Amino acid sequence: MNNNEDTNKDIKMVYTPNGGGIKLNTKTNEFLFNQREKPTGKYTKEYTKALLEAVNIVDNSPYKNFMSLNI
Repeated sequence: MNNNEDTNKDIKMVYTPNGGGIKLNTKTNEFLFNQREKPTGKYTKEYTKALLEAVNIVDNSPYKNFMSLNI
């Protein structure tokens, strides 16, 4: 296994409440953003902490695999 494959297994896609996805390096807990032409504002440690807490809540939820009956 090369270093690139090792890095890829440490990457997890995290979905935000608005439906967007952000890649998360699970070893470093750093979010990997796509580079944009226009800056979108400052990204702070508070945002990272809040999003990681939300991911933890969803990952440990007993309703994580809930599927509606679509009656």
